[in-house]
Amino acid sequence: MAISEVKKIYIMGLKKDEDRVITFLQEKGCIEVSDAVKEFEKKEEKVSLKEIEDSLNKIKFILNSLGVDIRRVSLRGRGEESFEFNKIYEELKTIDDEIRRIENEKRELLKRKEILKNFLSFDFPFIYLKSLKEFRCYLVEIRKREIEKFKNEISKIPFKFYEVAKKEKGVLFYWVVVSKDINIEEKFNVVLLPDIEDSPKKEIEKIDKRLKELEKEKQELNLSKKR
Repeated sequence: MAISEVKKIYIMGLKKDEDRVITFLQEKGCIEVSDAVKEFEKKEEKVSLKEIEDSLNKIKFILNSLGVDIRRVSLRGRGEESFEFNKIYEELKTIDDEIRRIENEKRELLKRKEILKNFLSFDFPFIYLKSLKEFRCYLVEIRKREIEKFKNEISKIPFKFYEVAKKEKGVLFYWVVVSKDINIEEKFNVVLLPDIEDSPKKEIEKIDKRLKELEKEKQELNLSKKR
């Protein structure tokens, strides 16, 4: 007995005729009836609105990161073309996070550089100030009109050494060295020294070198987006 070829057909009609049509077909015994709606529901992949929104946001991120104007993007006529946007999103996000880290480091370095500029006249390694065991070294800011008051107050300290560190308009800066057990911060306007080991000039040179390295890293990361 020959085996006939089996074909699948879909029948669409009005809901009110459903029972009558199914009964007629079953009586003829030439086809097997199944519910096409349930069949489609099994095949249909259910996607939540949140998943759709997340996917759209990722695509927007990709386009923005690549400098593409999203208003000029059209998907018409692309047929079955597709791309692994999740993978691309993760790669671009990693690159953007790294660029953000570089920018943050650059900002901190530039702030530090501005502070160090105020100490360029002190051309010696600041580690010497930390190496003192029996004494403390302070940088004190004194207005010129208060010089006599400063000298009077400092004369009351048992052991001390002081000399002019630098002069500015209307202001003098003194290096003041006192015994370790004496604290002069409550009496005078003590300048907070930068926490460095080398001289301010050499520290600035280190900062400039690091800024160039960071800028090069940033350029390479931006180029990697286009590959």
